[in-house]
Amino acid sequence: MKKNRIYHLLSFLLPCIGMLLLFAGGSRYPFGAETALESDAAIQYYPFTLLLSVSVGETALNAFLTAGTARPQFTADDLNPDPVMQQAADAVRNDAAEKGYAVFRTAMYPYRSYNPELLYGLPYGGSFYSSLIPDALCMTCGALGMDSGSGLNYYFYQELPPVSMLMTGLQYVVMPNAKLDAKCYRQLGKTAAYAFAYDALPGFLIPQDAENLPEMTDPIARQQALFSVITGLDLPLYQVMAGENTSDNGAVMTAAGAHTYHCEIGDAYDTLTFSFTADSDGWYVYYLGPDAAMTAAIKAYEVQCDGEKDCAEQFMLGGGYGIPNYVTQIGWMEAGKTASISVTVQSGASGDLDVYFAKQDDAVLDAGCRILRAHAMTETARSDTELCGTVTAEGDRLLYL
Repeated sequence: MKKNRIYHLLSFLLPCIGMLLLFAGGSRYPFGAETALESDAAIQYYPFTLLLSVSVGETALNAFLTAGTARPQFTADDLNPDPVMQQAADAVRNDAAEKGYAVFRTAMYPYRSYNPELLYGLPYGGSFYSSLIPDALCMTCGALGMDSGSGLNYYFYQELPPVSMLMTGLQYVVMPNAKLDAKCYRQLGKTAAYAFAYDALPGFLIPQDAENLPEMTDPIARQQALFSVITGLDLPLYQVMAGENTSDNGAVMTAAGAHTYHCEIGDAYDTLTFSFTADSDGWYVYYLGPDAAMTAAIKAYEVQCDGEKDCAEQFMLGGGYGIPNYVTQIGWMEAGKTASISVTVQSGASGDLDVYFAKQDDAVLDAGCRILRAHAMTETARSDTELCGTVTAEGDRLLYL
């Protein structure tokens, strides 16, 4: 991969540098003294040379950035089927056949291509990238807790909370070394494949006002509001956990809300750490939401669970943190385990930071699933192009498929 990158980089740069030297760095007359320019033509030559030099330089820079940011997971060598993933895909197909599923949705993580499930003969995947995806679908997947790009034509599976699995219709997950909730997932033998424990509903009725939810920056709050509307339960799906906060270099953090802190950073870069200890086994999520000032000031963050890195990101060249549109999570945690978020902020920054951890309330999820199942469509036929069924609506309702 390294050799390929160098080869492609030089194949772009060398011709561009040659053109730049010929036209911009050469003598006054680019085609020799015999072509000396006179009168008005001489005046026009210098702006032309300047513009040409800028164009050639920009072409060289774009070539360098393109070759330098090529990622190895999109090369042909890295797209060869992985034996572990192939074995898991076979287990998924066998389990689906035993259950009589004509069509089933499977997600793979981590992915090594834009459409990873297709590599293993699983056409209805949890990740997809295509210029043909409508923007509305990307926005819908984001509202359901998935990583999606409005205007960028993709939705990617990352480890989803159970309610997102339910709402997206995913029935299987292929994830090596996964730590999944045993109450929500059933491992298929000793493979990296897992079946979602809750029955996949082909469709169910929801209230009409479910499509009129207000815009929310916090994906966890958005998902909680959606679950409350479609089930009619006035109970929180997530229970916010109390935590502690520390600063490496004495930043002043003043409470500005239930879990919002006004942060004043000193003369040096500082790392703010927010942590909590799980009081019981369960599925945990987290939210990191800075205001505009802190968004620009955050240079790195890291999430750890029981001393092991869960995820991390570093921002360079003036970039800052952007709130993900999907539900960020720690995943399954046992009682007594500790999780933390460490945020590195540049010196002199001042702004608000909304940080919290939350635990999924399994009793509320179970109650909501029972309600949805009571209003579920009865499937009568299914193929890879159509779904047939019957359902009776009491009043005006929407059919969610």
